[in-house]
Amino acid sequence: MIALGDEKMALLEKKVNAFNQAMYWGDSNGALLFTTLKSRDKVKKVVKGVRKKINYVNLEVQDIDLEEDKENDKATIKVEVEYYKVPHYMIKTRTEIQEWVFYRFDGGWKLDDFKIKEEIEDTK
Repeated sequence: MIALGDEKMALLEKKVNAFNQAMYWGDSNGALLFTTLKSRDKVKKVVKGVRKKINYVNLEVQDIDLEEDKENDKATIKVEVEYYKVPHYMIKTRTEIQEWVFYRFDGGWKLDDFKIKEEIEDTK
């Protein structure tokens, strides 16, 4: 893990929290504001799935792995998500991995990839 400037790190935390808040509420338009063109369709599909059958209970950032690069700095964010599916209402946990890239001249941090790494059934 490489330490980035305080301002850049604060901006990353702000963007990650805002994106996760949009995901929590199923706000597809809000979530898509944080994406690159590459990840937009994938994130849109996940957000639509959230709206239709999954309700988030809690999202918590577990780890931030930073990588400094000459062109664009990168961050891998590991998020633990508690959720339930209607009509079962059994809380489950899964890990989501978010890949963020810093674009110096294009709005700062943008979500470049989003994937569900593992799903842990019936945790509560």
